[in-house]
Amino acid sequence: MLLTLSILLLIAALWSALSYRRDVLHPGFWTNIGFIGYAAGGLYYVAYGYDGASFLNLADFKDQDRSWWFDFSIVIVWVGYLACNAGFWLGNTCFRVRRLDPAVAVMRMVPSPAFVRTMAKYSAIFLIIIGTVYWLYVAQRLSGSVLGLFRNVAAYRYLVADAGLTILPYHLAYVGIQIWMLSWLGEKRGRAIGLFFIPLGVVIILTTGRISLAGGFGLSALLAYFMSVRGCVRIGIISKILMALIPFSLIFYFYRQMTSYVYIGREQNFALLEASDYSSGSYIISYKYDYILTSIFGGGNIPDLQQIILIIKGMQDSVLPLAWGATYVDWISNFFSQNSIQSVGYRILNAYFPDKIGGPTPGMIGEAILNFGYFGFLAVFIFCFAMTMIYTLSFNSKSYLVKFLYCKFIVGTWALFIKVDSSLFLGYFWAAFPLLIAWFVLYVFYGLFKKMERHDGVQGGLS
Repeated sequence: MLLTLSILLLIAALWSALSYRRDVLHPGFWTNIGFIGYAAGGLYYVAYGYDGASFLNLADFKDQDRSWWFDFSIVIVWVGYLACNAGFWLGNTCFRVRRLDPAVAVMRMVPSPAFVRTMAKYSAIFLIIIGTVYWLYVAQRLSGSVLGLFRNVAAYRYLVADAGLTILPYHLAYVGIQIWMLSWLGEKRGRAIGLFFIPLGVVIILTTGRISLAGGFGLSALLAYFMSVRGCVRIGIISKILMALIPFSLIFYFYRQMTSYVYIGREQNFALLEASDYSSGSYIISYKYDYILTSIFGGGNIPDLQQIILIIKGMQDSVLPLAWGATYVDWISNFFSQNSIQSVGYRILNAYFPDKIGGPTPGMIGEAILNFGYFGFLAVFIFCFAMTMIYTLSFNSKSYLVKFLYCKFIVGTWALFIKVDSSLFLGYFWAAFPLLIAWFVLYVFYGLFKKMERHDGVQGGLS
């Protein structure tokens, strides 16, 4: 059953994703890409067995039960797939995007006043300089250079903590880069100049070891740019970007793993084997290949069936009680304190392997089930319906800022929601809030400037 349903899910999810080829900024495109991960994981377990399910191994899950549970979990994913796409279908029926010619669409996106754009460019350069100089200072303190940061990228947060430093000023550079881009999107010419500092932001984030955050930062900027130039983003554009982004992300992921072994003083052989096991070079290559597959599919790095198994089995054994929506507001409590234990990952961690560090990410479907049982599929349906409404409102908006914030959300938060959980909303808040504050300050200064201008005009008229 697992093989058959995985193949069918792969075909169905790919077909659903391609149905949004005219505009890949639709949330349905990214959600269906996530379901392809579930299908690929199912095919991996069929081909290599269930021993590669790392979290089930940690939870001492009985081997004889795994076949049935994996069959059951793919059925659960199928129901979630149907609920998601039903929500998107209803949303597309209720809400209509104004399909305009790209040139007309750009003209109707009312730009910010020229004064604000000019002031934004100077402010952006100022913030970028401050953030970049601080980043270089941190690099010098921790590793002697930027290259040194990359050599110790897996241990970055520990090095920062040991040195008593903070990376909060990095946000000045992030905000500056985004303001620079937004200020150029309002111009009739030279919009591509707005992308000039994007690689700098990606490099700064990569030195912290955050691959998905770096990818989301760069990808959201590119999507916002193409939306402003063409009025939409077709699948041909995103496919070319992803063809370059995905291989680089995989290479950097395993490079980060290697640096963790170097940092703790162990040789990276992908696993500890006796010397007698190295009988031939081909064996070593085969073993490394298997390890890579296990890390990707069995280590929770894509939407994974084993997290759903742990949640449903935990509810059945009464070790994971229903959360009744608590995990969906956990990110709000984490804004004030990092000690909250309401998230699904922490609940699974405490239930199955409390002596370990970090918990598995349940994905949108797993989190919904833990909160409301099988009524969670209704929550999944509502999420997808609401996201279609947000997409429509953002696409029809005349504000560059709204469109850019939507691009950041769809790439950096929603695209990962199918794999992670609602704790991503806190990361989006920290990404969007500083930008909103900076943009608000610019408009306050603009309002003061206009008020002084009118006042001087009145004084001149009286004199």
